[in-house]
Amino acid sequence: MRLATIASGGKPVCVAVLENGKMLDIAEVAKDVPGPEGTALKAGTMQSVIDGGPGALEALRGLVADAEAH
Repeated sequence: MRLATIASGGKPVCVAVLENGKMLDIAEVAKDVPGPEGTALKAGTMQSVIDGGPGALEALRGLVADAEAH
């Protein structure tokens, strides 16, 4: 899984880069993720993903897998 921070509308946005090269806005796709993992992902920054720990990364892996399956 590759993560990146891009500028969107003049502010930084944390994205996951999919295998097809498309970018997945982490905060946007995490809107239904519950608990502290969801809170970390919805913050939408690389630091919040890191601070979310293994649970946030596992939730993110699931979101990326779902996006790549469609």
